[in-house]
Amino acid sequence: MREFVQRYKNEITLIFILFLAAILRFYNFSELSFSNDELSALNRTKFDDFSELIKGGVETDAHPAGVEVFLYFWKSIFGNSVASIRFPFVFAGILSILFLYLLTAKWVNKTSALFAASSLCFLQYTILYSQLARPYSLGLLFCLATAYFWTKLLFDSEKSNIRRSIGFIVCASLATYTHYFSFLTVTIIGVTGLFFMKKHTWKCYVISGVSVFLLFIPHLSISFQQFSYNLGWLGKPEKGWIWDYIGYCFNNSNFLLLIFAVIIFASLIVNRKNLLLTKFQFFSLLFFLLPFFIGYFYSIFRSPVLQYSVLIFSFPFFLILLFSFIPKDPKPYIYGVLLLFNLSGIASTVVEKKYYNTQHFAEFKGIAEYFKKWNKQYGSHNITKAINLNAPYYIHYYLDRMGDSSKFITYKIAEGKDLEKLISAVSSCETPYFAFATSNAYYLPESKFIIMEKYPCIVEEKQYFSNSFVTLMSKGSASKKSIVFESINNFEWKEKFWDTDPATIDSVNVFSGKYSCKLDEKKVYSSCLRLSYSDFPIKDSCWACVSAQVQLCEGATAELVLSVEKSGRELEWYSTRIQDFKTSEDKWGKVFLAHILGSDLRTNDIIKAYVWNTGKQKVYVDDLKFVVYHLR
Repeated sequence: MREFVQRYKNEITLIFILFLAAILRFYNFSELSFSNDELSALNRTKFDDFSELIKGGVETDAHPAGVEVFLYFWKSIFGNSVASIRFPFVFAGILSILFLYLLTAKWVNKTSALFAASSLCFLQYTILYSQLARPYSLGLLFCLATAYFWTKLLFDSEKSNIRRSIGFIVCASLATYTHYFSFLTVTIIGVTGLFFMKKHTWKCYVISGVSVFLLFIPHLSISFQQFSYNLGWLGKPEKGWIWDYIGYCFNNSNFLLLIFAVIIFASLIVNRKNLLLTKFQFFSLLFFLLPFFIGYFYSIFRSPVLQYSVLIFSFPFFLILLFSFIPKDPKPYIYGVLLLFNLSGIASTVVEKKYYNTQHFAEFKGIAEYFKKWNKQYGSHNITKAINLNAPYYIHYYLDRMGDSSKFITYKIAEGKDLEKLISAVSSCETPYFAFATSNAYYLPESKFIIMEKYPCIVEEKQYFSNSFVTLMSKGSASKKSIVFESINNFEWKEKFWDTDPATIDSVNVFSGKYSCKLDEKKVYSSCLRLSYSDFPIKDSCWACVSAQVQLCEGATAELVLSVEKSGRELEWYSTRIQDFKTSEDKWGKVFLAHILGSDLRTNDIIKAYVWNTGKQKVYVDDLKFVVYHLR
């Protein structure tokens, strides 16, 4: 037994690493809410015909067809539960560790391979993207498998092997169909191989490369269409982006970076007499950096595409490079070091970074659970519901599985015309409660305050990742209101905090009362709120909302403005175009503007709110209101 363990210690250690990887990836994987992108992919599989899937599910996306087609058939066989959908991606993430070990063992040595495999095992970067039903874990697997068969095909022996060629063709082709950055990675690998062909390998290698290209030809027309898309939701990377990315790869943990640094530095010291750089170290550096630089400059000069997720296909080559200096025949204690390395990495991910207790993406499951709970607690007929999503399917996937038949008055609140519809819907509501949620979709914060005009009391609220939240509001009693400051100028008399120009007062066209504010080419600014921050009853961050009843005459344009001044200098300025609310000409309509007032405001800072008549046509303003909400 001792001889067996000694002989296969590397293989036994690898099995242990794979076991750890399975625990880290399968733990809680089916309980986590589907992300927006996962639900989007599932939503785009709802076609009865394959050609419709390609037209409606693939061509409208920015990824190759591979994962979408796979999900289409996988779902039809195994169903669309979270566990079923995510299982193959988790499994691919585990297999990636095996192929990283095999590749590193060929390029460097088995000890280096164990450290590289361990890193891929416990880093939260690779765990996260192995738990998502997205292209990342599959693309990672196919890129590593491609590099493995590429190595065997070009460098393994004097004779080429048809099985190696088939392995290379299959894995590279799957990578090209999975994600465009996995396509890029295997393309770089393939082109690099052209410089290392030998007499006995070049024919087989060229045929393999041509085969991969031919297999992708059916997808070219789709790709050309997808490349025309501008991914406007992504920003251009900044100059220090690569360092932020590397920090993210290593859990943004100084503790973990120190562990890696100590191991690498110790390897350099111990192996200082054998530090000649090999071609495989060059490959590791090239295959890691080149996708980054291509993605970076494409994002700067063409269209932003660079994200942490898309570099996961090239990240393992960085790990190979880092551990490539570990000696081939290490001392026996290296396995103890490896054990401590794994324990430290797992501790960083699970304990230090609280991976399993952290919200990584916008929530949908939790929001659905709140809707179900409130329906049961208060009665579905007593709650009006609105939600802001990229597609109704994203919430109904969970509600349907929970047996909840909630209906929503709207699924989108992203434009002024959506706010106009919401204002109309809220004004006609008779229910005692109103539930509102948004998740992973751009929304206008004014929407929440439109609802709070009629439902000012927050009964319960849950904030999730980013702008994802769910709120239950009620008409309630005044003592429970979230309003902490309110000032209204209805132009009937001089109001505290408001500067009013008597020349703008009009008694002919009013919304309420006897007077309103008339703006024209001579008077372009309405009565203005001038409020010192010292007048506020709270000093934490809070929401400020400005609203007004406005009538635009023909051709008029105007903006509702909120600004902050310090020592006479404008520090912040926010506005909303009143005409975007689609307020009918010659009819009164309500407009809103909302923004967070930060806790960094000082006592003497001045908050201003007013209407600006940008078009210098006739504009009437009434019931100009400024409200501060202290939201839980």
